[in-house]
Amino acid sequence: MKQVITIISVFGPAALVSVELFDPASIVAATAAGAAVGLAVLWATFYSGILLIWIQEISARLGVVTRKTLPENMHQRFGPDYSRRKMHFIAATYDYYSESEQNPSLN
Repeated sequence: MKQVITIISVFGPAALVSVELFDPASIVAATAAGAAVGLAVLWATFYSGILLIWIQEISARLGVVTRKTLPENMHQRFGPDYSRRKMHFIAATYDYYSESEQNPSLN
């Protein structure tokens, strides 16, 4: 029973994030984009995958060395103003544009 709870506690947050990122609208939008352009932008998938791995690795190393999360390190290095206002603006902008791509009525 303890192993089941451990597995659920590890994969539970990942399942919630995957539901947010890979919802039916995202899958339909990606499928439609892939059907429209074919393999012409396959390089972008490879490139973004490499960058994703690189950023995750840097974040992991920073966390191991400092024993702090990435937001905690950003707060310490750049101050609370940078961490809150600019990151919230970037996240809100990204969220708006990703939603407007999935929902044409927002454009």
